[in-house]
Amino acid sequence: DPSFSVRSFYHAALFTTGSHTGNNGDTVRVGGGGTLPSQHNRVDAVAGLGTGVDGTEIRPNNSSEVVAGATLSRSGSADGDYQLVQHEVLYSLKNSYEVLEFLGRGTFGQVVKCWKRGTSESVAVKILKNHPSYARQGQIEVEILARLSSENAEEHNVVRALECFQHRSHTCLVFEMLEQNLYDFLKQNKFSPLPLKIIRPILQQVATALKKLKDLGLIHADLKPENIMLVDPSRQPYRVKVIDFGSASHVSKAVCSTYLQSRYYRAPEIILGLPFCEAIDMWSLGCVIAELFLGWPLYPGALEYDQIRYISQTQGLPAEQLLNKGTKTSRFFTKESDSPYASWRLKTTEEHEKETGLKSKEARKYIFSCLDDVAHVNLVLTPDNSDMEAEKADRREFVSLLKSMLLIDAEDRTVPSCVLNHPFLTMTHLLDFPHSNHVQSSFRVMDMCHTRPNSAVFDALNQNTIHLTRPPLGPAPSIPLGYSNIPVHTQVRRVMLYLEVLEMTLTMSALLRFSNF
Repeated sequence: DPSFSVRSFYHAALFTTGSHTGNNGDTVRVGGGGTLPSQHNRVDAVAGLGTGVDGTEIRPNNSSEVVAGATLSRSGSADGDYQLVQHEVLYSLKNSYEVLEFLGRGTFGQVVKCWKRGTSESVAVKILKNHPSYARQGQIEVEILARLSSENAEEHNVVRALECFQHRSHTCLVFEMLEQNLYDFLKQNKFSPLPLKIIRPILQQVATALKKLKDLGLIHADLKPENIMLVDPSRQPYRVKVIDFGSASHVSKAVCSTYLQSRYYRAPEIILGLPFCEAIDMWSLGCVIAELFLGWPLYPGALEYDQIRYISQTQGLPAEQLLNKGTKTSRFFTKESDSPYASWRLKTTEEHEKETGLKSKEARKYIFSCLDDVAHVNLVLTPDNSDMEAEKADRREFVSLLKSMLLIDAEDRTVPSCVLNHPFLTMTHLLDFPHSNHVQSSFRVMDMCHTRPNSAVFDALNQNTIHLTRPPLGPAPSIPLGYSNIPVHTQVRRVMLYLEVLEMTLTMSALLRFSNF
């Protein structure tokens, strides 16, 4: 049953005894010939098991948590983890779910792939820890999922939550099964940079999700490549959804935490200990699209000090008024004197190490003196001049948008609605290059993401046959003549097609005049 019981979610919220503490932990990236240092090691994906719908990191093949014989997990029960057995059945009031595979483990608990008995459907079940210290965040996650359940998950590109129930005093959250997260996608492609025509639809979809969250007064607070999932790459290329609301909160109830957001994607206001809102998600999204473009994190700090150091070296120091208000500013910055007029400066790596005992490391693949320099990375010369000019124009707009997403002052940072109307997404800047292969393929990719045929159409396509039924007879529907309900990039494409037809008509007219002459 794809329906989602809001009542059952709120009922579960009252009795939740375990969940996520508010952060999936800091990560380590491997690729491009180097290993990024981290306080906590990232774990690699288990071959053949895929990735959990909520982006939990999967244990290596030699871990005791990998499916081996009949047992899935017999460890971790001391801190509230549920002890799973393969083929165990989890019962809700309406459905039963047979445990097939272990997918991942996080601070909150664990995720398993299950078969929904009586159907051909596979789902991901997130089993929260039964531990008092996680109870409150578990309630918040359940409440937020209940709120999102009343929205159109497909339209707003968020994971579909199907059901919530209690199983042996553990809260279980049931989600649709998704394919692969963006980090694993990058890893699978050896951390090669993604072309802008692929980044564009991903950004458009995630910005749409953030717009809905902003409208609802919600903060995701852990946006990163691991929490953006490809839905079904073979059938819907580059169709993505945002997952994992285990760190989410209401803007009105946001409480600053040292470990809010994964470090590479942590906004300056979180690092400095400033008040924050949903703008922290926009910062994270900016870091994500930069990483997709570079094939490497933009700011891969091993320490919070390194994180703010990288940001400051590329974008300049945060404004004095921000540093003055930050509760954590003195951890990373210092003043030369006690004078009220003295300016802040970033502590040197030696000063920070002497104070904390933590050694700073260089983990960046690219060290930029300003964000404008991002446009010049991996620019490949092409014999087609129109393609080269279109690529350069596209990069300019990409960096223009990136800079607005990564403004240090959250009050100046762009918002989702402005992102969706930026030329990089509307592609109006590409009108000057109608014959460019880059431009034409960019429109095709965006169209693929906006066209979401059902599975029956896909199956028919795979069999090289499409069976269409005759539509019912009736009055013709009224079709709006304006463009108000049409995606901007589709409007642009229509204009481009019109210009191409006009150009062909003028050419034919000129040829006819010449032949008559």
